[in-house]
Amino acid sequence: MITTKLPELNAKVKLYGSSSWVVNAIAKEDLKDYLNEQEIKNLTDDDMARIAEKLGDALMDDYWGALSVILDEYKK
Repeated sequence: MITTKLPELNAKVKLYGSSSWVVNAIAKEDLKDYLNEQEIKNLTDDDMARIAEKLGDALMDDYWGALSVILDEYKK
C-alpha cells in the first residue's frame, strides 16, 4: 500500500497494474449526508479505514465491470 499525505486527508491508495488507483480513504465530511453529527463524531480511525476499504473494493468492482462492457463493445 502506498500512502500519500494530502492537506485535507491522509489518503491511502492501492496501486493496481501500472496506472489504476483506488483511493482508500474518506473524509468525515463525506458522511454528513448519511450520518448525523454524533454518529460521525463516534467513528474511530479504524471505522473510517473499514468504510474506506469497502468503498475502494466497490469502486474496483465497478471499474472492472465497466471495463469489461467497454472492451466487449470495442471488439465489435
